Amino acid sequence: MSQTEVQLIKADAVQTADIANSAVTDAKIAALTSSKLTGALPAISGANLTGISAGISMMDTYFLTASQSLNSQAWNYVKTNFTRANGDLGKIKITPLGTGLSVDNSGAASTFSYPSTGYYEVTFTTNVYVNTSSSAYYVFNSIWTSDDGSNYDNTINSISNIYGNSNTIYCTSVSSTIIDVQNTSNDKFYLAILPETGAYLYGGSDALRTWLTVKKLAET
Repeated sequence: MSQTEVQLIKADAVQTADIANSAVTDAKIAALTSSKLTGALPAISGANLTGISAGISMMDTYFLTASQSLNSQAWNYVKTNFTRANGDLGKIKITPLGTGLSVDNSGAASTFSYPSTGYYEVTFTTNVYVNTSSSAYYVFNSIWTSDDGSNYDNTINSISNIYGNSNTIYCTSVSSTIIDVQNTSNDKFYLAILPETGAYLYGGSDALRTWLTVKKLAET
């Protein structure tokens, strides 16, 4: 079609019915404004979408299935009877999401490793009780971390006080933080409790009384 013939086409001369189905190709579409995206949109694959977070891709929960005796004024490591929650627990179901933590039980404490790099929320909740009354005691709840795979520091901890006037008194401590895991071979952690007096770390197979929750929030 010559330039003269194009100039002879009047505005609005080409109607929708004049355009064959599938005749308008991607190459002819310069832009699609948001005002054109109205009504019900069809389901699409997210494979080619960018700038969108996939959401939480990993969650793991470990809990103490039986109470553990704690030595006074010493670090007591969490290892025995500390197991992954996977299935029904009371009236709820707790199931790991994605690839969970790796656990090494060869040392004094259970050492946890992450499945991949990224930002993780690590939360350690303990319930401790003592069989005494009318006294005050402190309890440290701690997450010991390593960035070289061998040397650990007491980097995340909370302290609680026990006081009561009954034969058995309790306290709850929570240590929580966000950790940027950059090397899955070196970035590890273990859990420990230090009470002022002889005490017990509260556990049970029917409920979460002392437990660890780890969630992957985003990629590094």
